[in-house]
Amino acid sequence: MCKSGKGGRGNEGTEGDGEKGYCRGCGDVQYGDECMLQVLEEMERRGIAVDVVTYNTLMNACAKAGNVAEARKVLEEMERKGIPGNVVTYSTLMSACAKAGNVAEAMQVLEEMERRGIAGNVTTYNTAMNACAKAGNVAEARKVLEEMERKGIMNACAKAGNVAEAMQVLEEMERRGIAEGTGGDGEER
Repeated sequence: MCKSGKGGRGNEGTEGDGEKGYCRGCGDVQYGDECMLQVLEEMERRGIAVDVVTYNTLMNACAKAGNVAEARKVLEEMERKGIPGNVVTYSTLMSACAKAGNVAEAMQVLEEMERRGIAGNVTTYNTAMNACAKAGNVAEARKVLEEMERKGIMNACAKAGNVAEAMQVLEEMERRGIAEGTGGDGEER
């Protein structure tokens, strides 16, 4: 039962598919009969260590549900507890924005991450590209691509021996018509 006392087991007190959804009582992402933030509180009460991985897992549940507001709540709770977010945290928040179709907010999350000195990785930029693609925003996608090139994300993947991931990103961009005729280094082929 959620902290509001209005949630229920399974779909009795939730909106969504299967066991996962939103609690009608408090609005938190809910799995079964437990609200996500309630699970976090119970872990802390029992003395179970809560770290960035725990918060990222909760945020991922929010992202999969497309609930940006709940994902933001998780980030706020992390910050309140003095646990800094990492690249996974912000990429996951961007994913929630993308799922909700909110390109502007996804780009704001990317900017916020960079202001905090957290470098994006291939997943971060791929998530940004997905947000742009979902919204059909080719102009913003080109900006993200330029940013990727500027920061050398694809080159970094190749140098780190992660050629398959670099090629996957390039193929995805070409499939979407974002990087036609390029080999990932900006040179026409």
